[in-house]
Amino acid sequence: MRIPVALSLLAFGLLYSIPTAQAVELWRIGSLDADYGEFALAGRYQDFASTFSQGVAFTIGTSDPARDWPYIHPGPADAWSGNQSHSFKVLFALDRLPETACRLMVALTSTHGGAPPSVAVTVNGRACDTAQLPRGGNDDALTNPKAGKPSRQSFLFPADWLVEGANQIELITTSGSWMLYDAVKLEDGIPNTPDISRIEAV
Repeated sequence: MRIPVALSLLAFGLLYSIPTAQAVELWRIGSLDADYGEFALAGRYQDFASTFSQGVAFTIGTSDPARDWPYIHPGPADAWSGNQSHSFKVLFALDRLPETACRLMVALTSTHGGAPPSVAVTVNGRACDTAQLPRGGNDDALTNPKAGKPSRQSFLFPADWLVEGANQIELITTSGSWMLYDAVKLEDGIPNTPDISRIEAV
């Protein structure tokens, strides 16, 4: 039996109740500017299947967003990307473990206007709750970020899900259509609320 695990902030209504002043950025992919111009394939979604047929694996500190992180993350409803789920992995190393809870924040330039995706996140193989993303703008956003409808989705998880040395966070679209990235970042310094203390691994 699966035990409910790490909290999607929007799903639990905690997005605005958790202080952010103490948050410390551990790493970030992209700029928080409601634009995707810094990412691979910007505006060329049709090239995703041929360019990233083996999935996405981005190593913090060595990978280049312009080459290694696509602006678009397709979903199973997208025929042009094979009607399948797609895995985006972030690989990173830590010299020390955080002392507080952590937050993965996914900032989006837009999502599909009719069938936005559901996104599953794992941290070193431990599953966070799957998040259903909100509806975004129309298909013009695929080639023009200004036509998008930005949104953000955050996930909390305990610090002990991380390890000293090599770590991996994986994002998978489990249903629906595409989402367009603005930035992805990991933070620590998140207060250990009672909800965090109740999180258990699968």
